[in-house]
Amino acid sequence: MGGHISVTSTPGVGSCFELWLPLPVAEPDETPAAATNPPHLSDPSIDTPPHKAGRVLVAEDHAINQKVIQTMLERLGWDVTLAVNGIEAVQAANEQVFDLVLMDMQMPEMDGLEATRRIRQLPGAGAHLPIVALTANAMQSDREACLAAGMNDFLPKPLNGQQLKDCLARHCRA
Repeated sequence: MGGHISVTSTPGVGSCFELWLPLPVAEPDETPAAATNPPHLSDPSIDTPPHKAGRVLVAEDHAINQKVIQTMLERLGWDVTLAVNGIEAVQAANEQVFDLVLMDMQMPEMDGLEATRRIRQLPGAGAHLPIVALTANAMQSDREACLAAGMNDFLPKPLNGQQLKDCLARHCRA
């Protein structure tokens, strides 16, 4: 693309990454379709007619990620309950019935690993509730930590519509 990338790093201080691309400036009437239809919300793999599929608890602290995940799930017919941290996720799992939990690993107050351990200790369905890690941490060690905490599966961020559908099919009856 005729650009370049550079990095400067100082141990113990941080790193700076620069990306330079010589891109043309679009005229106001030439707005690309992707700008008006973000790909994560117009993914054709998730545009299926809604049907009542079940209930999903989404434990995610980032508001934009919440909206994206909620929109994807609702387009697939799922009812969504949001929790902004692990404490809320444990409380919701204790008070309501869900078919699946999508659990972010890194959240304030209580992370997803500890929340999963606590849900697994709840009486009743918590011990068998499918819990899927939803995280940008895609290293094998992260996957192993999620499984060791009691999670059933692992979805990397950014979330892909087909991956989500496949995960729901693996873990839910709908």
